[in-house]
Amino acid sequence: MNAKVIVSGAIILFVGNMLSSLLGLSREVLLAAQYGTGMDMDSYLFANTIPAIILSFMSGIFSSGFIPLYIKHRVDYGAEKASLLYSNTINWMLLLLAVVAVNCYVFSPYLSELFAPNKEAQAQIMHLLWILIPTLFFFTLSYAQSMVLNSVNHFLLPALLTLFNNIVMIVFIVFLHNTLGIYSVAWGYLIGTVIQVLVQLPIMRKKKLRYRFYINWKDETIRRLLAMSIPIAGLVVIDQCTVLATRYFAANLAEGSASALNFANRIVMLPVSLFGTAIISSTFPSAVQMFSENKFKEYERLITTTVKSIVLVLVPVMVLCGAFAKYIIRALLERGAFDANATQMTSFAFILAAVGILLYPIRDFFVKLLISRNSMRTPILSSVLYAFVFIASCMLTVPHMAYKGIAISNAVALIVSFAFLVIRYKQLDRDIKIRVSLGFVSKIVSSSVIAAFAAITFQHECLPYLSKWLPSETVGTLLSLAIGLAVYAAIVKGWKIEEINFVYEKMLAKFRYNKKSSVSARSGG
Repeated sequence: MNAKVIVSGAIILFVGNMLSSLLGLSREVLLAAQYGTGMDMDSYLFANTIPAIILSFMSGIFSSGFIPLYIKHRVDYGAEKASLLYSNTINWMLLLLAVVAVNCYVFSPYLSELFAPNKEAQAQIMHLLWILIPTLFFFTLSYAQSMVLNSVNHFLLPALLTLFNNIVMIVFIVFLHNTLGIYSVAWGYLIGTVIQVLVQLPIMRKKKLRYRFYINWKDETIRRLLAMSIPIAGLVVIDQCTVLATRYFAANLAEGSASALNFANRIVMLPVSLFGTAIISSTFPSAVQMFSENKFKEYERLITTTVKSIVLVLVPVMVLCGAFAKYIIRALLERGAFDANATQMTSFAFILAAVGILLYPIRDFFVKLLISRNSMRTPILSSVLYAFVFIASCMLTVPHMAYKGIAISNAVALIVSFAFLVIRYKQLDRDIKIRVSLGFVSKIVSSSVIAAFAAITFQHECLPYLSKWLPSETVGTLLSLAIGLAVYAAIVKGWKIEEINFVYEKMLAKFRYNKKSSVSARSGG
């Protein structure tokens, strides 16, 4: 897979993720206006905890375990054998999910009791869980389809999947909120996952990625996938322990604590999905293929370029989000049931959660690379460290700081576990260097701080004089953020730093592909 395909895929994923993120943002605005940070929203979050944990396991299996095996199978044995592997894997996963779903229904009263502060909330959580359990099947199918399509260089439809889901959820919230209440959100999510599966079927047939009712336990690749699934399951369980811990600590706090933390994390994930996911999703299959073909120099260059691109794009976003947290939350969410108190709670959580804008995509990229090479120890140790630091910090801070303690604990745990993961990755791969210099990072960070200072200065000193010409405070906030990003872009481009120019060339390779060779020759890092 050449650089032109990678960048084309990244651009397609960026556009798709941008549309999906805009609709996702609209969905969050609607949820905030309709339910604020009250019991209904908390109940939905608690009900979705168990399905989210299971789906995290499934997505980990397919993205980090199945796809490397599938690509190798297609390279070694051809498309027909790869299709059989895909069908065999899907059928075994659906059987496993059937067993899990039955147990979830049987034990739903006890599962809902884990998070319910009272009997009314328990009944609501249980009924929401009943609606959400079938999403296990459709989300898994949809995710498997999108991973396989990405592996054959089809990026457009997978990038638009959450777009369809968000449209359905918004329609259900707008038109069925008055009759179904919070249950309209659950039904909208369920129908959205069904549509995600259906829309991918035609392109799957066109690409000759055929599904068959085929089950073969003797398939050696399935056994290898099972062996990989055990540590992946452990990794997911450890990661999701922090989700359970968050829900547990928040369930015993003031009403709305869980929702405030959730809204902050959801907004943080918008730039992560928009930029980080687009870059990683288009790069990861290529990295797997390069490594399997022993193209280590190309592999090293690709890893370096990916990390540089993420740092270049997401550091200024992270800094601006932290500086403008109150304005962003107020502009996006403060309406209807989402009052000034909810804005204050969510803004504090958002400031601390913003560190994840940079760390989440880089962490996930390294974890995927390690798992694809059957190196599970470091990701597991990193997750154990994250869970330990998070829970220990929550036990110390939550009794005194309430929801603020959870937000602080999450930020501290993320930073510590990320540092451990990067250090361990460098130790394990001494022959494959990540050529991202301290000078490069410091220049990006300093440029971002200057840009944030310029944006804040404009917000406080210039915007009051322009307010009478602006239709709303939201427009003023967007204008300030746009000025900050423009200042950042001007600084990093004006410095003409070789490393930054190299990243720009890579990101714009689709339009200047004829210069690729000369740019690559200067990519010493």
